[in-house]
Amino acid sequence: MAYATDADLLLLVPPASAVAAPLRTATLAAAALLLDEDEIGDTLMPAHAYLTAHLLASTPGSGMPAGAGPVSSMRAGEIAASYAVRPTSGDDESSAWGRMYKLFVPIHEAVTR
Repeated sequence: MAYATDADLLLLVPPASAVAAPLRTATLAAAALLLDEDEIGDTLMPAHAYLTAHLLASTPGSGMPAGAGPVSSMRAGEIAASYAVRPTSGDDESSAWGRMYKLFVPIHEAVTR
């Protein structure tokens, strides 16, 4: 079990390269404080990277995009389709990175911002 490095973050979340390196480093450190290594276990590295990406996307002016949200409708000419989209259960789902983070942590451990 290892926390994510800056290289891990850039590998898993390429858009993070738009964020200044010192801000990425500081956010990696802050995100590590929010995670319980023993609770998360073997998925600690990706959980840490995606939580960091979510925190960066939630930081105004960081340059980190929030990523795409769930598709609720599509249209092609005259044909349209709408889909039910479940409501988010907290701010950690407000970015694509927060939703990815939740895939790697036990339900009771997920940080809700």
